[in-house]
Amino acid sequence: MKKLLKRVISLLLIFLMVTNVISQFSPDWRVQTYATSSDIITTVAGTDTQGYFGDDAPAINANLNSPHGVAVDSQGNLYIADTYNHRIRKVSATDGVISTVVGTGTSGYSGDGEAATLANLSSPNGVALDSSGNLYIADTMNHVIRKVATDGKISTVAGTNTGDDLDDYYGGYSGDGGLATSAELRAPRGLAVDNLSNLYIADSSNNRIRKVSATDGVITTVAGTGSYSYSGDGGLANQAGLNFPRGVAVDSHGNLYIADRSNHRIRKVSATDGVITTVAGTGTPDYSGDGEAATSANLKSPHGVAVDSHGNLYIADTENNRIRKVSAADGVISTVAGTGIYGYSGDEGTATLAQFRSIYGVIVDSNGNLYITDSNNNRIRKVTVPTVSVTGVTVDPSTLTLIEGGAPVSLTATVSPIDATNKGVVWSSSNTAIATVSSSGEVTPVGVGTATITVTTQDGSNTGTVEVTVNALVNAETPTIVTQPIGTTVNEGATSPVLSVVASVSDGGTLSYQWNSNSTNSTIGGTIITGATSASYSAPTSTVGTMYYYVVVTNTKSGVNGTTTETASNVVAVVVSPTLPAYTVTYNGNGNTGGSVPIDSELYEQGAPVTVQSNNGSLAKTGYTFAGWNTAADGSGTNYVAGATFPIGTANVTLYAKWTAIPSSSGSGGSVTPSQTGSQVTTIPAPQVITVPVQTGNVGSGSTVSETPITRTIDPEGKVKDEVTLNQEKMKDTVQSIIEANQSTARIMIQDTKDEVGQVNINVPKEATKEIGDKNINLEIFTENVRIIIPHGSMDNFLNDLFFRVIPIKEESQRKEVESRARVEQIVKEVANNDNIAVISRPMTIETNMQGRPTTLVLPLRDLEVPTNDAERSKFLNELFIFIEHSDGEKRLEKGKNVEYKEGQLGIEFGVNKFSTFTILHLEGFAQNFHQAYIKGFTDGSFKPNEQITRTQMALMLARILGYDETQKATKAPFRDVSVAHPTSGAIACMQEKGLMTGDDNGNFNPSEQITRAQMAVVVARYKQLSIKEQTINNNAFSDIIGHWAIKEIAANKDAGIITGFTDGTFRPQSALTRAQAVKIINRMFDRGPLFGVATPRFKDVPATHWAFEEIEEAAQDHFFTSRAEGGENLVK
Repeated sequence: MKKLLKRVISLLLIFLMVTNVISQFSPDWRVQTYATSSDIITTVAGTDTQGYFGDDAPAINANLNSPHGVAVDSQGNLYIADTYNHRIRKVSATDGVISTVVGTGTSGYSGDGEAATLANLSSPNGVALDSSGNLYIADTMNHVIRKVATDGKISTVAGTNTGDDLDDYYGGYSGDGGLATSAELRAPRGLAVDNLSNLYIADSSNNRIRKVSATDGVITTVAGTGSYSYSGDGGLANQAGLNFPRGVAVDSHGNLYIADRSNHRIRKVSATDGVITTVAGTGTPDYSGDGEAATSANLKSPHGVAVDSHGNLYIADTENNRIRKVSAADGVISTVAGTGIYGYSGDEGTATLAQFRSIYGVIVDSNGNLYITDSNNNRIRKVTVPTVSVTGVTVDPSTLTLIEGGAPVSLTATVSPIDATNKGVVWSSSNTAIATVSSSGEVTPVGVGTATITVTTQDGSNTGTVEVTVNALVNAETPTIVTQPIGTTVNEGATSPVLSVVASVSDGGTLSYQWNSNSTNSTIGGTIITGATSASYSAPTSTVGTMYYYVVVTNTKSGVNGTTTETASNVVAVVVSPTLPAYTVTYNGNGNTGGSVPIDSELYEQGAPVTVQSNNGSLAKTGYTFAGWNTAADGSGTNYVAGATFPIGTANVTLYAKWTAIPSSSGSGGSVTPSQTGSQVTTIPAPQVITVPVQTGNVGSGSTVSETPITRTIDPEGKVKDEVTLNQEKMKDTVQSIIEANQSTARIMIQDTKDEVGQVNINVPKEATKEIGDKNINLEIFTENVRIIIPHGSMDNFLNDLFFRVIPIKEESQRKEVESRARVEQIVKEVANNDNIAVISRPMTIETNMQGRPTTLVLPLRDLEVPTNDAERSKFLNELFIFIEHSDGEKRLEKGKNVEYKEGQLGIEFGVNKFSTFTILHLEGFAQNFHQAYIKGFTDGSFKPNEQITRTQMALMLARILGYDETQKATKAPFRDVSVAHPTSGAIACMQEKGLMTGDDNGNFNPSEQITRAQMAVVVARYKQLSIKEQTINNNAFSDIIGHWAIKEIAANKDAGIITGFTDGTFRPQSALTRAQAVKIINRMFDRGPLFGVATPRFKDVPATHWAFEEIEEAAQDHFFTSRAEGGENLVK
């Protein structure tokens, strides 16, 4: 017994010793027990050399440049998003040869409609394929999705490659519910295509997942609210918070999986109800949990996700340098590739012993093999899995009864075991005259009888059968509509009109009725009217407008296997008209000596079009000829010719006859008797009709999409006027051309090369305004004296004809009058440092009926020389202000922003919501305390203080403060991933030249990545030239920065009081900087603010009680200020 006890103890000690040795040999020894020893890893593309090389040769000898995405087609061909080579490469499944299939290698956006090899891409991140072999590309820095069809031609299928503001670095968020080609995306990365060819897009910098329908090309948001957050599990995915989602995948059931990168989680959106849940990750950026439930495991910045045919989930656990697998059977997570060590090793060995450098993407092929983008190793790696044989197949349901001519029903085949390598099956029918079966198992009833459906595994080893019985179809009789309902027109509040229908059947069935309303003249998409279930319905008259009604009559007959519904054949309209004031148009002979004036007996409601009549009563005046009509007796009003139209206002209109004197000769030389209007005498040339282009794109380099006529007239005082009226039908064609060009602005180019026009009248009928606004097209009016830019949002629900009246003040005497008024205005005197106040360029008077709606104006710096010396130029531009004299007596002084008016000419841009006289003032020597805004809010009136900020946005803000203006362009690409054509290349180059922001080890700036708190601390330390002391580091270091690469800069910022940490003693260096945190740091960096004395908060989501209220107000508004003794600034109102 003692000997046996000694032996047991000895064996136990040996086991413990071995266990200890194993645990010291590998900290992850328990993890490895979940990996399959025969999973071998190899490199299939790329070498240790970063670059572009090797086409038309074996892929393992080719050079790649930070590949991010990978996809495999049904033949096993491999597609690689060779990101910083700006190309898509293909590795042939037959011989392993690599070739370029998309891209020239030049970063840019071009080539749609041409061969894909001739197109330009910009840092493509993701690739995906549909069942037809079409290739989809996340063209990330172009903010679009491109498609390469099977004929090799490339097109854009989502995104516009345009933006309204450089803050969006030409990316944005818009377009849901419309065509994807008119929508805005922001740095899309991951892509996936489901079984129905619907496209899913990881719209990363918008924190959303977008879906493009395969049936109609309409885009929607299926997950995410746009905020950088984690929320929403258990609710609808489109109400959940995501945080920079990078990868997407769809399983065979249509469930969507999301690599929620900065939340360190994998999320799942159910195909059945749209509910989102977390299926892997706790939110803590770490590595743990193998062998346990995936929801209890830690991930670290997962970039990619894939699903195999068994429903197993594969995760690119990027910063852990591993591939993790979540089993479909039990939800347990394991590591299937990678040791976690940042490096390169392991080829031809077990995948769990391999090393990676930043895995960005993962995909699984039909055989279960994994392909991995080992990005910073510039390679594609493959993990080959062992083959598992099929043991059986079953079919559900086991029997099936259908109706002749009825809807198809799908059968489900289950192949055993669950991890079988080849789970493919083949379907067949014993009698296709009775029932047919598709390749996916969908059974279609054809004729009455019985057939056997057989499913056979692809290897031919196993079969299963289903007996299908098809019965004859017996329908209820279709109702006959005897009497249809009749539409009507009534006044608001009148007695409800009764709509009635009479229907009958002869089979003894029961008729039922359901009335529906619709906003369009259609029986599709209507709304069921609750309780309206009889043969008649009383339509309401409480709301002005047109509503359409139709009734569905249903015959229900017991004992049959079908019911039939009949929809009333004519949709009827009930028009409810308002009781509105009406106005008249009267014609006046204006001194006629014969004939009679036209009679217009119409009553016009406000905004209704008036067609000007001809001289149909033969008006005459001795010594004169009739020359049209004018709204003033003395001819100083607006001229109209017969057939012209204008919208009625809110008053009666009188049109006066215009008379032109008949020339007569006197003496040998002769003389001309001028025309006479009232008491004025002048010669009036005939109106001239000229045609001007309507353009889209950038000013000076845009394309012409249509033309519009202008009537140019000279009034009795010699003033030249232009009259522009947009045609609704032509505007429809124009808008369509703009959409097809992936643009968003219609620009009317009103040219005046002789500088003779003294007034421009622009009329936009309400139908044309609606057409422009509904299609999200901005309207711009370009003249030589002002650009008026009306965003599409300002045209929403604008129910009247729109007009603008633009009058440049050209006379020197009138300019002096404006200057004199400015000199005595208190608001100007408070700002000007002396009496050196001068009007430059031309003052502009602008009148419109679009008051109270945001509009952007740009005034040109014309007729002057802007200094070319950088210091002198900056000083001069800083001394320019916009003096605004509103017609209601209000006077304002605005700073504006320096922009390019047209090629070679500067301008000043500013926003307004009411119109008056606008003048550029030069306040020479201006040196007041003034701060210009460097950040904006959003069009919905919010600031979104908790939204994270990108490196591009930070570069742009800092550059603006340091004197950069957006007319200054980069002369060469500052970084590999920022070309000269990048919309903010100038600002990024400015940051590079000043040494404030640098790229990564690969020479990339990563413009769409969020800037972290640590990166911002380094920028501040560089600008402020903070002294970095070892004592500071030791005494003031936060608990979570020990060993961090930026520990010195972070500690120096804390010591200087610029950046603080959190209440728990941490700094969270890798956390993304929020907008609120950013402005506080920038304000400290440049010794600005905080701004006190703001009475009304500028943003709806930043009330006065918000912790960063004064900091955000300081950053977001132009303001004059005085310094406070206790620190900060007081707003000068």
